[in-house]
Amino acid sequence: MKGLRERIEALIAHWGERVATRLSPRALFWMCALPLSVLTAGLVARFPLMALPDYRVGDVLQMDVIAPTELIVVDPERTARLREEEARKIPPIFRFYPDRAEDARAALREYFALGRQQFAERMEAVFGRRALTREELRRPRVRARLEAAVLVPLRAQGVPVPLTEELIEAWALGQSGESVLARLEAALSGVMSRYIRPDGEVRELRENLTGEVRIVPARVESVEGIERLEEHPRVRASEVMPLAEARRALQRSLSEADASRYGAWLAELVRVNCVMAEDLTARWRQRATEHLVATTRYAPRQLIAARGEVVTPQTQAALEALRRQTTDTRPGRRALGLFA
Repeated sequence: MKGLRERIEALIAHWGERVATRLSPRALFWMCALPLSVLTAGLVARFPLMALPDYRVGDVLQMDVIAPTELIVVDPERTARLREEEARKIPPIFRFYPDRAEDARAALREYFALGRQQFAERMEAVFGRRALTREELRRPRVRARLEAAVLVPLRAQGVPVPLTEELIEAWALGQSGESVLARLEAALSGVMSRYIRPDGEVRELRENLTGEVRIVPARVESVEGIERLEEHPRVRASEVMPLAEARRALQRSLSEADASRYGAWLAELVRVNCVMAEDLTARWRQRATEHLVATTRYAPRQLIAARGEVVTPQTQAALEALRRQTTDTRPGRRALGLFA
């Protein structure tokens, strides 16, 4: 046994002498250093690094924070600003309710029919019949009675239609006044065919950088329709008018005579048919900007934050990246300075 050990030692010594004579000092150094480095890396990967304190935004750092290797950190504040800026380049979405136009026309016809019915009932109560002849209507005494016994009570009770001279004459003669209704309905339909939003300033319109809005049908829901929003038209933001402006536009569309007789009353029948779709706008903008991030790159050994500084959201993001490194248990990851 002793002889075997001596032979092995002699063989190793002989091999070492031959290697030493054939290899340069640099090669001998790397032959020793590389196995030692691998062994050290394996040991480091098996043991946790020093844990970082759990800092929160607003805390004061008790130590310098230095990047051990190159570190790329998402900056939450800059990312939020970037996404907000890009979101303003995406037109806001409005839901359009075209059936509101028919609602307005139906209300006009209903008020007109109710006013005519009340007028006819009052005529029958006063004159015993619902219509006069044209000759009777010209008589001063009949006209005075019509004014005192028919028109004054109707106005006092609040007739739903303005009692203008042309309507009084038409209804007193038993006519329908259809020509008046047709004129008013045409003007109302013309305005209601436009996009009308509620009064008041809309922040999304003020901050909109495109000068456009996207119009979608009222039936489009945030969950079902988000994938197909591009199919719906974009129009100039100025085409979506506030309710007060739409009512003024209606009065301007009437003749001077009709505007003075019916303008204010008819304008009240104009209603909102276009509403800001905040849910769709928010989801569409989020989807279009969620891939955008703003990052900060730290070089190896670069100071991230000094002791005594207050922790900012950016500092906290860097600390979280470093903390992920220290808690990574996969062999070799911490040893190589890589981050999860």
